[in-house]
Amino acid sequence: MTRLQFLTQIEHLLAVLTVIDGDRTYCANLCPLPVSNEEAVDDLNQKCRQEFSFLKFNYANYPDAVALIDVLSDACRQMEAASLRLGKPVQTQAWRDARSEIVKRIRPVVSAGNAQPPIAPTPMTPFSPLGFDFYSAGTFTGIPGVDRFLRVLYRGDPKPLADDAVFPLIACVAPVQGPGGPWCPEGVAAGTEIEAMPLGNCSPQFAFTRDQLRERLGGPQELRLYAVYGNVRYGSYAVAVLAKSSAGPFGYYIDDAGHLTGMGACGGPVGSSPDAKLVFPPRSAR
Repeated sequence: MTRLQFLTQIEHLLAVLTVIDGDRTYCANLCPLPVSNEEAVDDLNQKCRQEFSFLKFNYANYPDAVALIDVLSDACRQMEAASLRLGKPVQTQAWRDARSEIVKRIRPVVSAGNAQPPIAPTPMTPFSPLGFDFYSAGTFTGIPGVDRFLRVLYRGDPKPLADDAVFPLIACVAPVQGPGGPWCPEGVAAGTEIEAMPLGNCSPQFAFTRDQLRERLGGPQELRLYAVYGNVRYGSYAVAVLAKSSAGPFGYYIDDAGHLTGMGACGGPVGSSPDAKLVFPPRSAR
């Protein structure tokens, strides 16, 4: 399943791009396209918003999968660049040339991948919409602090995590326009350590009180364990989880006792901690 899940994504990309230009080789249920060509391109760009470095880290022991991730990542970068450069409509000659270049690169990969013997998928393996496999509810790791954290998470309401969260001491910075922080309170010199809970998306964000943290933790949601990492930036462990609608894993950072010390979505745990080490691998890697 490891190889096939990425081959399938590349083949879908190939199918849509070729159908837009009248090639019915990979037509299946895409002829005619159920949406406009512009909407089809937008959908491809949306599906391409994956954390490819995070995926490569997790599948490092699967060279065939890593090779396909690289192909998909390159094709997605080309799609994004063409979209930014050429805009809409997508039936111009420049767009046709851009699609042709992507197709030329990925068609041989799909043909070679489909020529390999099929691999039977593991029965009943749960997957998020973009192919991230996760563990069933109630899965524990044997790591005491992580399992304490998971017991709270599995109850469906993350707000109690704020009750005993440990706010890290982080050097504040002088306020400026744009993203950054944590900003120093009035009268506090830059470089002074203040209690600030990292809430990193792709721009730095912080909570400074438990009420602010509860608000950011959000309402009840069904989250599932994806993997656990050590050697991370904001605590002893990063617990990567997925919601059913996730575009990718979200990281909760905890200390050895299982208290929340940070949160981050942009790039998952590996995005903010490039030297992170798996201590409880994804389901597909076991």
